[in-house]
Amino acid sequence: MPVVMTPHNHNPLLKYVAGMSSLIIIPDQELINMPFEALQPADDKYLVGDYAISYQYALPFLKKEKSDFDETNALAVAPFAANNGNTKMSVLSSSLDEIAGFSKQSQLLNEAATKNNFMAKVSNASVLHLATHASVNYDEPSDSYIAFYNQGNTDTGYKIFAHELYNLQLPNTSLVFLSACETGTGKISQSEGALSLSRAFAFAGCPNIVTSLWKAEDRSTAYISKHFYEYAEKGYGYAESLQLAKKDLLEDASMSQFHSPQYWSHLIFIGDAQEQSSNFPVWLILIALMLTIISVIAYIKIRKKKQ
Repeated sequence: MPVVMTPHNHNPLLKYVAGMSSLIIIPDQELINMPFEALQPADDKYLVGDYAISYQYALPFLKKEKSDFDETNALAVAPFAANNGNTKMSVLSSSLDEIAGFSKQSQLLNEAATKNNFMAKVSNASVLHLATHASVNYDEPSDSYIAFYNQGNTDTGYKIFAHELYNLQLPNTSLVFLSACETGTGKISQSEGALSLSRAFAFAGCPNIVTSLWKAEDRSTAYISKHFYEYAEKGYGYAESLQLAKKDLLEDASMSQFHSPQYWSHLIFIGDAQEQSSNFPVWLILIALMLTIISVIAYIKIRKKKQ
């Protein structure tokens, strides 16, 4: 269920962000698992309707850059687009359509989507899109993994673990799109936030990441990712591209069964503060961030007192 910003706690915040088109959120501890896009400042209206929202791990990560979308050397991986008798992992039938917009030479599909093939190509990738399964280990974050095509009983290396991702070198990768379950969540560290798979990609050098906070629905995720790339190709920033893709979903009557937040708010953008049409300085956005977090914490405390 979305958290409702009631009149007594959202009015002071909204006056500070009036006229802005984007927000930067640096969530603390458990708030890393909250999709702020799904907050409702008014009935039947989500925050995603008015703001392109970016997230960051901490202030030192915050940079303002203009990153042009370049899929010349993209790498799109879909190991589970068809049935594989070597694994019990479910088929992700929409993942075939999800990567269809990439050139054939950029695709690793089904039996070609092995860990070895991925590792051979990843260092040169300008864009990474992983439409696959992932598993989060909350007790041992380094054992969280992303799954590739399983070649059989003798294939023990079809998983890439978080500790391996930390050792990748991604000097040419401007964007990673993790279309896999729970890649943005993980064990909460008091000093480092969520020790997630997406954080491992950031450590490896990728400045911009679209990631998932919980188990994704295959069809709605594919819809959002396809529309995301359409906007990125037109020159929109990554945060705005994700916002517009989500708005397309919410305005599409044929996708009405996926209009509830659990089907679209799991995907969030973590990355650079890209140039937008707004002329507001970054410090004003940071003030908005702090006020947002304070408002949410205050609201949660009020709810607990009433229970």
